[in-house]
Amino acid sequence: MSKKKVKCPKDINLDLLVANAIAEMAFARPERSLLPVGCAVFDTKNTIYTGANLEILWQESIHAEKVAISGAITHDSGPIRIVVIAAERKLFTPCGGCMDVIMKYAKDDAIVVHVNPKTNVRTMLTLQQLMPYYPTHH
Repeated sequence: MSKKKVKCPKDINLDLLVANAIAEMAFARPERSLLPVGCAVFDTKNTIYTGANLEILWQESIHAEKVAISGAITHDSGPIRIVVIAAERKLFTPCGGCMDVIMKYAKDDAIVVHVNPKTNVRTMLTLQQLMPYYPTHH
């Protein structure tokens, strides 16, 4: 993974998005993993959409990123500019399935941010850093 320093665009209120992602953790239902995850996405129409992970004991889990992006798409959002994920881990990156959805609905220069709400440590990565060999990059 590239060590390039990623910065949030100045016109995006990252603190507001982080607060939304952390607040969304309260709505998570992590029956299997016991790890609440909240997500906030921000689109080109300057709208915030949120989601939390939903796990049902004997069913497929629905990850917070997919919940937030599904809400955005079903409300006629513009392309996603930033995805903020809140989870109490040192580093949390989207799974392959979530990355596929992010790659489909995000701008090429979108960034993904992980925040640990206990430490407020934030990690920012570009889509290229997360998925360097994704087919749209070639």
